[in-house]
Amino acid sequence: MDVALGACFSSPVIFVINDAAAAYRGVIPDDRWHEPYLSEPALESEIAAGVRFLGWYSSFGVLFGVMGTQDVRDVTLIHHAYVLTARRRRGIGSALITALMGSASRHAKHAVAPSARMAWRTFGCNICRCS
Repeated sequence: MDVALGACFSSPVIFVINDAAAAYRGVIPDDRWHEPYLSEPALESEIAAGVRFLGWYSSFGVLFGVMGTQDVRDVTLIHHAYVLTARRRRGIGSALITALMGSASRHAKHAVAPSARMAWRTFGCNICRCS
């Protein structure tokens, strides 16, 4: 299957994030869980604050995965890293993080759950604790 990486700024991003986040219901702390997990106004607010989204698209133009980054001072923060539940374990997340790491002019940092830290370190990411 041919794929493309590209910037994305529309409601398919919300669909991917909400679909993927559903798998973490019960893991994501109750005080941070919302229905929907990410709303249109919240996405618009993040974009206005400088978060840029990179998407992984199928050859048919369907968005399967998304990562959001934001440059803050001397680091690039990875705010979102989500792949559609039905498309997990196919290298989409790896392709996205590889593209982000290759294009980052700053150090990338992402606050992650302990169970995901090893995967992020595989890509050379520095793990930070963010509140």
